[in-house]
Amino acid sequence: PTTWRTALQGTAASAATALLKAGDRTLRALEPRAFAKASLKSADPRLVPLLSGLLDPRQWNVRTLAIDALRKINTEEAASVVRAHFDEESDPSRKLRLIAFLARHGIHDGDVAAMESLADASLRDDAVNAVVAAGGPKVVAELQKIWRSSNDPNSNAAAFRALARLGRDELVLEVLAIAKTSVDPLAQPALLALADLGSPEAVPLVLDSLNSRRDAVVLNAIRAAVVLLRKPVPKDVEIRDRLASLLTDSDASHEVRNAALNALLSLEDQRLPAFLSAAANDVSLEG
Repeated sequence: PTTWRTALQGTAASAATALLKAGDRTLRALEPRAFAKASLKSADPRLVPLLSGLLDPRQWNVRTLAIDALRKINTEEAASVVRAHFDEESDPSRKLRLIAFLARHGIHDGDVAAMESLADASLRDDAVNAVVAAGGPKVVAELQKIWRSSNDPNSNAAAFRALARLGRDELVLEVLAIAKTSVDPLAQPALLALADLGSPEAVPLVLDSLNSRRDAVVLNAIRAAVVLLRKPVPKDVEIRDRLASLLTDSDASHEVRNAALNALLSLEDQRLPAFLSAAANDVSLEG
């Protein structure tokens, strides 16, 4: 018990020391999960050999933590261990995250699977991340082929979002035209693509969408706002003020208010304490 308390509550360095000591013996009962959880906290490269023994797919609760720890350690050795167990991953979203992780280490075993997953709307974000991590001229050419020839809106949306993430500025005018057409089913992903490109033309569209009465449109605009505000764009303060007004708006849905809060937190807005004080005065605020 002392070992696990030290590993889970101490600093990353003390956690790693305790874990290396614990790894000298056989882990029993609930100890493998505690070991993997503590390894995720410490993320010490010395733990990779020990974590490699915790990847049994039949023990998914241990394996998940161990894989996440290896990803956080983020070394070539950790990537090699993950690669050896890649085919055992059954969850599609997690598999795409592993593909992205491996691609960042020059291992491209899953690139084809990532490209094929672009057509699945439920996997779009993870698939785009994996394809972007793969990168390279061949990936760009394949994405452009999808964008130009596919009749599937899900594939098209994922393709131009990936191209935007890869910095293909030549898309701006076409994507802008789609984003301006609110009835187009691709309008919302087009707005995200404009944000990915850091296009100033996205700013008025984001502000307009943040005023929408449709939660889906507002939530998409909040995501786009976060991406934009990490770049030098005009009307920065105006966008932040609108996010703050959503947080303090008692008529807004809980999902919208929560998304606005998370956006301001991720942007480390210095005025957030004042915004939170205003929100706390709303007696209808729960959770």
